[in-house]
Amino acid sequence: MKNRLTIQTILIFIILCIPGMVFAQDECISPTQPRTVTEYLEERICVNLMGRVDQTDPTKQAGAPAAAANSTSLVEKSSAPDLLGFGLDLLKLSDNGGADKKSATPKTLTFSAYALKSAMSGQDPLDPEIYNQNRRARSVSFTVGYEVPENADDRDPIIGIKWLAINGRDLSQKKNQDELDKVLPALQKSAVGFSVIRAKAVDYIFSLLVLRANLPTGVKLTDREDFDKKTVVNGAIFESILSSLSDDEKKRIDVIVATRISDFASLDTVTKNAVEAIRSQPQLALAFSTTQRKGGRPDEYNGTLTFDKGMGTNSISMNGSFIFKKNGLGEDTSGGKFAAAFHLPLSGFKPLDYKDPMLLSIEGDATAMTKTAPIYKAQAKLTIPIMAGMEIPISVSVANRTEFVKEKEVKGKFGFTFDVSKALKAFRDSFLRIQ
Repeated sequence: MKNRLTIQTILIFIILCIPGMVFAQDECISPTQPRTVTEYLEERICVNLMGRVDQTDPTKQAGAPAAAANSTSLVEKSSAPDLLGFGLDLLKLSDNGGADKKSATPKTLTFSAYALKSAMSGQDPLDPEIYNQNRRARSVSFTVGYEVPENADDRDPIIGIKWLAINGRDLSQKKNQDELDKVLPALQKSAVGFSVIRAKAVDYIFSLLVLRANLPTGVKLTDREDFDKKTVVNGAIFESILSSLSDDEKKRIDVIVATRISDFASLDTVTKNAVEAIRSQPQLALAFSTTQRKGGRPDEYNGTLTFDKGMGTNSISMNGSFIFKKNGLGEDTSGGKFAAAFHLPLSGFKPLDYKDPMLLSIEGDATAMTKTAPIYKAQAKLTIPIMAGMEIPISVSVANRTEFVKEKEVKGKFGFTFDVSKALKAFRDSFLRIQ
């Protein structure tokens, strides 16, 4: 009990001391004030595109930490879901203790500081402007859950925290903003897409002002073209109209932008190149997790340094970990682990799609602990997307030995992961598109 209270105190201290979690990030602000409708829509396209690039990143880890015994991953990734991630092991572990004895199902829940902040503030976490302003809050995540030892029904609690300390893919950085700046001219050249956004936005604003009987002087209630010519191309008049709109009405304009972005931007070579360049930037995270075991089995503490780097559409992940095991019935042990993985997408590159591609991961790790011979593992994992945010990881691993048995071990696992933010954003965009 004392150990668990100590761990909780440390985690709360870390949460409170992580600096700058809620500082706002750079925004896509038009350099000219007042804005015309075209300049305003360009700004909203930029804001929505920034959010979409982050939200659709396929490298976010929604499943159990690699340190968990039941995890389908040998290697930890540097980033976590924007809001909430859920992982469980669907494959029942072998039961050798009797026909009536069954194992529990390991489960983990991962949530971000941004999810907590949004819940407390009552803000819409999927709003692109709020989402972009809270990049640092999204860099901190927490994991709670439990792992299950083989042939048992024990639930050993897991607690973890991860901080994305260096984010080379931060869209407020100049080099990434420069890449994003290349996209807007390409979007403008896609005349069909941009003209549809502009026409729908002007139609929507015009209909609002007609309902309010608040059209600018000289504009007829039935003359939509006259409204376009006299008002929305005039910065001073349009700013006045814009200031009269409520936040919900402005969000509806964002919906018009968001529901058309992927229709034409995802097909543009410039957009693909820009997103690929941003996601090729390195990321570095610090993670800590602990498993508190029952029945006299040693409690485990893991401190991990995680590095991710994109390589075109492929990526690599590397971990270096310090491990300490506190054994209540014997001598404590300590050591380290090095792990690496190469991730290869097996389906087409869709940079703004919420549904991740099918992914093949080749992973391996080496663990050296005191009082135990080194353990080497190799693993092939196939991650199969079901729908946006939902995936089934299947892994087959081989080890030269286990911690207690000096013989080769082969294991197959499969599970289920759910990234709530991706699923909700995809559903919202699709629902609003239908409306």
